[in-house]
Amino acid sequence: RNHVLPQLGSLAVADVTATDVIKVLTPIWYSRPEMGKRALMRISAVLEAAILRGYRQLANPCTGVARELGTGHRQVRHLRAVAFEQMPHVLAYIRSAHRTMPPTRACLLWCILTACRSGEARGARWSEIDRTERLWVVPPERMKSRKPEHGPHRVPLSDQAMVILEEAKEWRINDLIFPGVKGQELSDNTLSKVVRSGGFDATVHGFRSTFKTWCADSGVPDEWSEVALAHVDGNTVRRAYRRTDFLDERRPLMRRWADVIEPASEPTPNEVQIS
Repeated sequence: RNHVLPQLGSLAVADVTATDVIKVLTPIWYSRPEMGKRALMRISAVLEAAILRGYRQLANPCTGVARELGTGHRQVRHLRAVAFEQMPHVLAYIRSAHRTMPPTRACLLWCILTACRSGEARGARWSEIDRTERLWVVPPERMKSRKPEHGPHRVPLSDQAMVILEEAKEWRINDLIFPGVKGQELSDNTLSKVVRSGGFDATVHGFRSTFKTWCADSGVPDEWSEVALAHVDGNTVRRAYRRTDFLDERRPLMRRWADVIEPASEPTPNEVQIS
């Protein structure tokens, strides 16, 4: 609607050329690389379908477009994140944002405390919670990779996260832990709006970067923090031989992270030191 149809919407699929596709993508290919990549994929899918249905006789003009545009001028744009020393102030603000609906505040806090992605938190289900083991088990179909062979993502729950679950019982209307006003999943922009309203120079996803930085500075093994962030190891050999998700090691890690960003009223007994 915003980038493709204004230029290609009036053309017959049989008439679209590689030049047309490049003209559409050039304004966003470097400045918004993810958007450019998605736009190319969707244009290609439409034209491929047109070929299969007999509406287009020529080859797909998207072939080779990405190579022609190249990646040399793309700029790496890091997500904005706050220093972990400021995180107690961030969480205090979120809890005090009384104009924000309680499920929204709780979802954002949950997202930060568990270092998960926004979509995973917004779609969190009560059926994914194991209260006995204090675990949140996210099925693979709700993870970014969405590959069954990667298995579910197990997230140890801190005391602070368990308190959020207790609070969430008050607005339970279906299996969603953090429902919107009509019982639907919250939008990503709903969480982002809370962060912006506090004047913090950060994004919701950027809090994961804060967690990663804190782990590195605290001497947490990289393997632990990568699993905590549900990053899939790109090395297939390492992935095949690693048969653990370091759950026992991540339990004290997530407790310590929670206590750093939102200190508990009393220290957790027998806390296992990471560094």
